[in-house]
Amino acid sequence: MTKLKHFPKISIVMPSYNQCGYLNEAMESILQQKYPNLELIVMDGGSTDRSVDIIKKYQEHITYWQSEADGGQANAINKGWGKSTGEIVTWLNSDDLLEPNVLHSVAREFMKSNKVSLVVGSCRSIDVAGKQIGIKNVIGWNKNTLLFGQSFGQPATFIARDVIDSLGMLDPKLNFALDWAFFLKILFSIADETITYLPETLAISREYEGTKSRTGLAKKGRERRQVLKAYRKNILKLITIGDFRKAIAGTYWVQGTDSYLAGCYVQAIMCGLKASIYAPLDLINKIAKLGWLTSEAQRRKVEQV
Repeated sequence: MTKLKHFPKISIVMPSYNQCGYLNEAMESILQQKYPNLELIVMDGGSTDRSVDIIKKYQEHITYWQSEADGGQANAINKGWGKSTGEIVTWLNSDDLLEPNVLHSVAREFMKSNKVSLVVGSCRSIDVAGKQIGIKNVIGWNKNTLLFGQSFGQPATFIARDVIDSLGMLDPKLNFALDWAFFLKILFSIADETITYLPETLAISREYEGTKSRTGLAKKGRERRQVLKAYRKNILKLITIGDFRKAIAGTYWVQGTDSYLAGCYVQAIMCGLKASIYAPLDLINKIAKLGWLTSEAQRRKVEQV
């Protein structure tokens, strides 16, 4: 591996709550990076399982950790970032993983220019048994892709410190759209040329029955609409009315997709109808690509639309 003259400090905040079944593996995926300038902060929400024992096992590698009740995931991450000192920051949920050697790759991208604000890579999705069920690729990505509803893999995203210093941290009022809203704010507030999309897999997101992303259903769509309406006054003030309506339609497609997968077919149909009202020309194209989702595997294909 190419030696770097200076390894920028990377701060990883790990929010966790009763995830002892995955916490050990998540920790190992970070420490096996053997990155020489790492700051690891673990924010446990007062777990009642064996999480604290696992954290203590790794405490010599942890810069700071706590285990106490918090105000939710966003609040825990924000508090962790507040205690961090790295030039590059991110968060890794305690049931997600980093791919091998990615921190060195990320560091090299940031070192190419002091104007790099964000590095985003592809992210694999696995199920509870560790079997791959999909991948979110970033090839061809731009800020409108995010605006219109397709989210990239949060664990594969790394942020320059000055970005959160200038734009702020996560919205603690959000539970299901917190990462999407955060990245939407960033992408529409910074110059496109300061964003690097790496066509390589940087992280792994675990999806299983019980994760917020699977249980949110309608709540995720509603939160996204709230965000869009709030951002319309400032962050998104320069986008056209047509693009704003298409973005609202995207929130209904997300909500309809989740509803369909949960067996809530009436709600899924209603969401599809509402989406078609906001973006009628998009309806036929969406239906053709979605195929109205007959399996979880097809849902993964949708994420590449």
